Order: sequence, then C-alpha cells, then structure tokens
Amino acid sequence: MRRTLVKIIAMAIMLALVLSLTNIVTASYADKMSSLIDEADTVVVTSGATDSANKIIGTVISAARIIGVCFAVVMLLTIAMKYMTAAAGDKADIKKSAVAYVVGAVVLFAVTGILGIIEKFSGAIAA
Repeated sequence: MRRTLVKIIAMAIMLALVLSLTNIVTASYADKMSSLIDEADTVVVTSGATDSANKIIGTVISAARIIGVCFAVVMLLTIAMKYMTAAAGDKADIKKSAVAYVVGAVVLFAVTGILGIIEKFSGAIAA
C-alpha cells in the first residue's frame, strides 16, 4: 500500500514538472517560430533569392532543432515512466533500452548543435 502511494505521488510530481516545463518551452518558442515564419514570408516577397533562401533554410533548421529536442524529451519521459511502473524483472530490459536512448539522445543533441552552428554560419555569410 505504501509503495503504491509513493509511486502515485512520484508520478504526480513528475506530471506537474512536465506540464510546467511544457508551458515554459511553448511560451519561449511560440514567439520565435511565429517570427521566423513571418520573416520567411516577408523575405520571399521583399528580398532577393539568396536572402530568402537563407531565411527559409534558417527557419527549417530552427524547426528541425525544436522538433528534435521535443522528441528526445518525450522519449525520455516515456522511458522514465515505464521504468518507474515496471516490475523488478522488467527493469533490466528497460535499462538496456535506456542505454540505447542515451546514445540516441546524445547524437540527436549533437546534431541539433551542429544545425545551430550551420545556421549561425549561414547568417554570417549572408551579412
């Protein structure tokens, strides 16, 4: 009974943290995404082909970075919830998949970092 209560409280705390982080992330990226989309629309109409291509590529790279990070966080939460609710015998299997997740997450965050560097260089070249 006590163990179940501890699990329920832990899940409630984790859910509260996830919801609060989601609101922060949504608030910080919503303005950036709308401004990037607006800039891409106005650049296509008012600028030359090179500037508009750089803006469109920058928008695509930014969107890919945001989607990649969101995907990694969702996967982390899924594996964490599975681990918390799993029986003792199943936790070893989940740990094996968690190792693969950690490797994948490191690669994903490295790729998003590289995309950020490419985005900064493309902005510096256009300037």
